Amino acid sequence: MNNTQKRRIGAFIIDAIVIGFFATFAENIFSLFDEKFSFDALGLTFYYKFSFSILFYVFYFVLFDLINNGVTLGKMIFKIKVVFLDETELPKVTRLKRSLLKVVGIVILPIAVLLFFLNNFFTIHDHFCQTITISKSRIN
Repeated sequence: MNNTQKRRIGAFIIDAIVIGFFATFAENIFSLFDEKFSFDALGLTFYYKFSFSILFYVFYFVLFDLINNGVTLGKMIFKIKVVFLDETELPKVTRLKRSLLKVVGIVILPIAVLLFFLNNFFTIHDHFCQTITISKSRIN
């Protein structure tokens, strides 16, 4: 694992902490609406409730894509940037597509993490958007 890949993991952890803080805060404020729902299937009862986490992941990544060229707090701290494979800048549409695919990867996080380590540190959203993460010091 090279330095940029370590920075990438660190940036994701920072972003997850920030999102987790705000999602927990919102869930505590709106705990009055903390109603669990259930449904029966195959003789089992499944319980679920609304969580702000996915909503905050979408909001966080899309917001940073729109106002900060896809550079999140974690990417700022670790000084990394996402570019196309040929190291050219991403247009807004690709950044948004990549963010939405990143949220899908977060929903299936155990599978996404496994693919990340088995596929030479390449993520689902990198694959579909043809992007890589580089250190800002590599940018010309």
